[in-house]
Amino acid sequence: MGAGGDPPTPVREAMDTEGEPNEPIESAKDRVIGSEEDEWIVRVEGRATARAGSTIGTPLLLLTFAKVTAPDDRVYETVVVGRRLDRVTESELLSALEAAGRYRKDWVPKDLFKGTRRSKGGA
Repeated sequence: MGAGGDPPTPVREAMDTEGEPNEPIESAKDRVIGSEEDEWIVRVEGRATARAGSTIGTPLLLLTFAKVTAPDDRVYETVVVGRRLDRVTESELLSALEAAGRYRKDWVPKDLFKGTRRSKGGA
């Protein structure tokens, strides 16, 4: 539970699915991880940069995981630090899969801070 007993905020609620201007999501290729008996397809679904004040920020990737046998059915999702999927190691992706939450197909974004707008970089 989050602060005050509220459920935690879904990761997609804070992510920019349009990508950063210098690195479109389309540039990232899907990755297959795991063993032959338990293979997963990893996809980048969104990008964001976590910033505090005027710092450069930490790049984040929103990842989804689908079984190789059902590539269009996302099962899990999580956020990892990184600019590009091809620079995240298989070990890091396997750890992310272990920590990932269930993907909810019916998710709808909420207006977290009414009257605010996203910054130019989408973060």
